[in-house]
Amino acid sequence: MTKILLVEDDKNISEMVTEYLTNDTYKVTQVYDGQAAIDEFKTGSYDLVLLDLMIPMGKRA
Repeated sequence: MTKILLVEDDKNISEMVTEYLTNDTYKVTQVYDGQAAIDEFKTGSYDLVLLDLMIPMGKRA
């Protein structure tokens, strides 16, 4: 199964894209900001990353 990391800050768009892709048997992990994307990418293994070009970085500790 193809694993996709979806990085999209608009939750409505993220849900719509995820629904479409999971109907085609892709496994989708959703994140909503740049820092979450970096963290997820470091720990996960993905075949494809779909990245919003205007994504916020998120909160830093």
